[in-house]
This record gives sequence, C-alpha cells and structure tokens, in this order.
Amino acid sequence: TLRCVEVEDARALGRVAQFAATVSTYAEGFSIVVDPLRRGSSGVPEPQLDLACLDASLALKPVVERFRSVVLTSGTLSPL
Repeated sequence: TLRCVEVEDARALGRVAQFAATVSTYAEGFSIVVDPLRRGSSGVPEPQLDLACLDASLALKPVVERFRSVVLTSGTLSPL
C-alpha cells in the first residue's frame, strides 16, 4: 500500500501508472528512454521517461493497408 499525503504526489504517481499501462500495450519495436538527470527550467530535477518507436513500419502499417496510394514525407527528428 502506498500512501500519498500531497495531491501533487498522487498526480505524479498517476502519470507514471498511465505511462506503464501504455508501455504494456506495446510488445516489440519500442524502447523506453530514461533521462534521470533532466532538470527543469528552475533547476529542479525532473526525471523523464519516453516511449520511443524504433520501427516506423508499426505506425505506418495501418495507413498503408487502408489506402491504395500513400505519400510519405519526413521531417527533422530530434535526437534521443
């Protein structure tokens, strides 16, 4: 049992739980990227978890299957 005294603690825990639920729906082609040393603009530590898609075909497959012709474009991707 986890007890959250502050409402903000419960919100943060809820966001982590939501992220974990999202991650559990993806089997392969994705990776969790952790930045435990990230600091916010005020200098306060704000660790960050990201879910990165490493296989673009997973995201494009439903589109390609639905339409006969597909025009794919690309933009600049930010580094991990």
